[in-house]
Formats: sequence, C-alpha cells, structure tokens
Amino acid sequence: MKYYINEDKELFAFESDGSQDDLIKDDMVNVPEPPSPNHTWNGTEWDLDQAAVQYQSLATLKAYKTQVEEGGFDFNGIHVPTDEKTERRIMGARIKAEADPAYSIPDWTTDGGETSVTLTAEMIIAISNAFDSHIQKCFTALTGVRAELEQLDSEEDIKNAFDAAYSAEQGE
Repeated sequence: MKYYINEDKELFAFESDGSQDDLIKDDMVNVPEPPSPNHTWNGTEWDLDQAAVQYQSLATLKAYKTQVEEGGFDFNGIHVPTDEKTERRIMGARIKAEADPAYSIPDWTTDGGETSVTLTAEMIIAISNAFDSHIQKCFTALTGVRAELEQLDSEEDIKNAFDAAYSAEQGE
C-alpha cells in the first residue's frame, strides 16, 4: 500500500501497483507506511495503538495456552494426549480403577497404535491426576503471563514466559 494525506490531514491508502494512482490528488502528500499493523495515523504521524498491541498480545497468549493444553504431556514415558475424547476415556477408566484396584487396560495406545502399554489401576489414577494438573498448570501460566504482558515485546517472549511459568508450576 501507498499512504497519502490531504490538506486536512486525512489519511488515504492506495494500492502499490499503481492501479489507483489516478485517485491521488495533486495536493496529497506521500507518507511512510505504518511501522506495524498496530500503528494508527494521528493526523501528523503514526502512533502505536497500545490497545491493539495488548489485544494482539493477549490473543497470542491464549492461542499458545490452547496449543500447550491440547498438546498433551508425557507420563513415565507415555505420551498422553489431552483432547476431550482421551479425557473422557481416562476419567471413565479412573472411576473403574477406584472401584476395582485390579482393573487394568491391557492395550492402551497413544501414538497412533504403534505401541501399546498396560495401564494398571494405579497408573490410570495417576494419569488422571496428571491430566488435571496439566490443564490447571496451563491456566495458572496464562494468568501469570497475562499480568506481565505489557513487559513482553514479541510472540517469542510471550511463549517463553508461558513455558517458564508452566515449568515453574511443574517444579521443573
């Protein structure tokens, strides 16, 4: 895009390919492109829109929390997906495991069926607890990082802060 202002300091944007050049009036002055999508024209220069930055930062944080939350976790060498279907299965198995300490799942797979493990009642309860803990750690990390978003300058900083907060919750 090409940006121009008129004598009233109103901002106009035109296609950079020249297809709209006939709309550019003689009294219009070319101005530089905005430094980022979060900048707005104030009539004389580009201002950083802090509300837009905060909105984008929060959206980045929420999306990353969801990615980590739904990415699963490892439990004693077993990757445990954290999708809703797996959660229902684990919680159902936990009910059975609490009622019958001899209960087990002989062919549990979490890697697309390439390997199978036997889950004992004790393991099922522990996985269920770890599942719940993983989800809570994601929410706790979100809350902690949200409080410091103004100090984080990039998407990478936001993700690193989330990972650090999540790991601190795990005691890693």
